[in-house]
Amino acid sequence: MFRASALALLLASTPAGGLGPIRCAGSAAPSLRDAASNLSVVRAATRRAARKEALRACRLALEALPLAAGGRVGDARVGALAQQVHDILRGAREVGAPRFFADGGAALELEIRLTPELGALLAPPAAPLAAPR
Repeated sequence: MFRASALALLLASTPAGGLGPIRCAGSAAPSLRDAASNLSVVRAATRRAARKEALRACRLALEALPLAAGGRVGDARVGALAQQVHDILRGAREVGAPRFFADGGAALELEIRLTPELGALLAPPAAPLAAPR
């Protein structure tokens, strides 16, 4: 079962006028099947599972972005837009060191950066609401 543990969309505007990075978190518990192995094997498998969950969260965050032409990025299952999403996810990199827990679990954060081509297709961000006086 999939759950996005701590999904944070950081879509703040950058000085270049583009979009900021998107950070996604993933965590995983150790497999009981691998628990009989040595600790390094369990940690590697748990880290891979945490990375896979973080990539799922990043994919969901990308697919939820609105397009200027209407609809969402996730509506495009084939074509150039789907290939751009795939390429962005392949370029995901870890932010900080992964955290390993006493029970053998692991947690990590990934960061993806949107390409200028995809940024041009997105709907402009909504204006921030004025603070009440």
